[in-house]
Amino acid sequence: MNLFNLRKSPLFEGLTDSELKQLMEDAQPVCLRAGEFLMKSI
Repeated sequence: MNLFNLRKSPLFEGLTDSELKQLMEDAQPVCLRAGEFLMKSI
């Protein structure tokens, strides 16, 4: 993942380059099968 790709997503609108870099450093990839949830509200 890079800043250019993150900037394409409305989810990350308004974040600074510094914030996006921190997000990339802290994030870890996950593999999900079709139908699995990344997260859901309770």
